[in-house]
Amino acid sequence: MKTLFISLLLALLSTNTFGQCLSGDCENGEGEIRYDDGRYTGQFKKGVKSGKGTYYYENGDVYSGTFKNDVKQGKGTYTFFDGEKFTGKFVNDEGDGQYVELWKIKHEGKCAVENEKIAAEYEESLNLNMYRLKELVNKKIGSTYDVTTTQAYKYYTNDELDKADQEFTKLYENNPNEYSILLFRAFTRTFMGRHRKAGADYHKINEKTNNSLIGILYLEGSSYFDGDKDSLAALAYKKVLAIDSNIYSCLTEMGHYYSEINVDKNKALYHYRKAYKLQPKNREAKVFLIKCLIKFNEMAEAKRLINELLQSCPDDIINKVGIGNFYYFEDKNDEAIICYNEILKIPNLEKKLDPDILRQVIYAKASSLRELGKIEESIKEFEKLIAMNPNDVDYYNCLAFDYVVLKNPMQALEIVEKGILVDNTDKDIYTTKAEAYSLLNDDDNFYKNMELALKKGLSNYEYIVEDEYHLYKKYKTQKRFQDMLAKYKAEREEEKDK
Repeated sequence: MKTLFISLLLALLSTNTFGQCLSGDCENGEGEIRYDDGRYTGQFKKGVKSGKGTYYYENGDVYSGTFKNDVKQGKGTYTFFDGEKFTGKFVNDEGDGQYVELWKIKHEGKCAVENEKIAAEYEESLNLNMYRLKELVNKKIGSTYDVTTTQAYKYYTNDELDKADQEFTKLYENNPNEYSILLFRAFTRTFMGRHRKAGADYHKINEKTNNSLIGILYLEGSSYFDGDKDSLAALAYKKVLAIDSNIYSCLTEMGHYYSEINVDKNKALYHYRKAYKLQPKNREAKVFLIKCLIKFNEMAEAKRLINELLQSCPDDIINKVGIGNFYYFEDKNDEAIICYNEILKIPNLEKKLDPDILRQVIYAKASSLRELGKIEESIKEFEKLIAMNPNDVDYYNCLAFDYVVLKNPMQALEIVEKGILVDNTDKDIYTTKAEAYSLLNDDDNFYKNMELALKKGLSNYEYIVEDEYHLYKKYKTQKRFQDMLAKYKAEREEEKDK
């Protein structure tokens, strides 16, 4: 059960507005507040960080300086987990170019930073500028309509998206031949997360323009992809490649489609190899190809490319972590453990590697051990993780699940309750709690906790039914269980279609 997605491209550290006030005046004064990614102590104004203060990130980084409207603003000092410091001016949470590059090197690795510069050298023929696309649509249908003069557009530019969507809809009803209105409604719906509806709008435009505008075809594909309509996304991407077979992003999307969804080894490798041939210096292209090769057991070619990656950045520990992740995500657990053990043996590792990434390595190693049936060893690793960071509910959940696998439900329930104290909104912890009760043949508590998990967002229904690790097999054939899953699945699909 691999529930944590390990990403080498970590999201930029943010200081989110919602938190728990620990002490003092967290509205208008001085106080201390805890957030998901750390803890802040300092001055507040109208409930947000404003004035002088210090932010202690979970990964060991510390920022001390001035804040305004909840973001780093003005002079400050950012101390990284390894002790290196940057002092300078921050604007809207960001430092200057030196700070940004230093942050990325520390948290993403030198190799990834260098690859950004390399990837930027490659250009695609896609032009996704909305105003350019508007001109292309109008030219194609012979229109001079200017959607940017409308009230709907004003709502759009002011981020009043619900109003914009409604106004664009009224405009289109009154002007059904002006497809630039549909275009901007699709942009609006994309920002609202209504990806399927955006995809449908792009599709109407593409039908009207005889599938000739490559940028809008691409947007149709990406909208359907984000809306979990993979087959429709693939159709759109195929139309893009029929016009220009050298669109890197479409090749990689089609590689993903044939690797993970409509599995076809030859087609997946064809698309990834062509993408790599187009951008041979782009590390991402090589990474996609390696993952695919490992998935389909083409290990000789995969290991050759892995060696090239290691040689390109021999001192980059995060690069080595990435190699372990290749094996981990394709269930090559023995190889993954070998890689992770080599990393964990590096002297003074805690001073060289972002603590978040270090914990991810231990997590992946523990999960791999479980997959190999080495549950006692997995338990030791998850216990280490809880000692390192007692505020991550996922560690409690995984430790409890190990005890479920060992058929020790009482120990599992004891750990689950500790996890719920950390975060009572986590869906997975309630699934594990349900499994523990299934071992005790406690039907009422099993259904109660499965229902809680579904209410809190559990949505991988096929995994719930099919995964052999789950021990509540006797429930899977029960009508009550199937009706419960069907109810929540229908609700989720209805939400996606809104």
